[in-house]
Amino acid sequence: MTSQLSAENQNTSMLVPELIGQTAIMFSGLLNTDTSDLLQEWLNHGFERGLLQMVSDGQLSVGRLVEILDITYYDVPELSRRYGIDLGPTPEQSRYALEKYGSMVAMNRKSGRPE
Repeated sequence: MTSQLSAENQNTSMLVPELIGQTAIMFSGLLNTDTSDLLQEWLNHGFERGLLQMVSDGQLSVGRLVEILDITYYDVPELSRRYGIDLGPTPEQSRYALEKYGSMVAMNRKSGRPE
């Protein structure tokens, strides 16, 4: 199955594996929507999930994610929750922060200053 996907002024043809095509046809019938629209939605969800996973793995910055998806920083937490992907620091970033700033945090706690 070949599907025409359009984004603004760009058309792209892509070969869709038979099982995915059959499933898309079935679901589009159930949802009363166009098959190519459904495939586009699935592609978008996979793209978002993949980019979020790259941010989670420390391979992509949140700033770049925001640029690529054309969203705001305020949209990122909801997107992260939607896909169940944690965007906290990587273990390496946590170790670095602890080594670099751990003593300052400990001093702030002892002195009673807010962190």
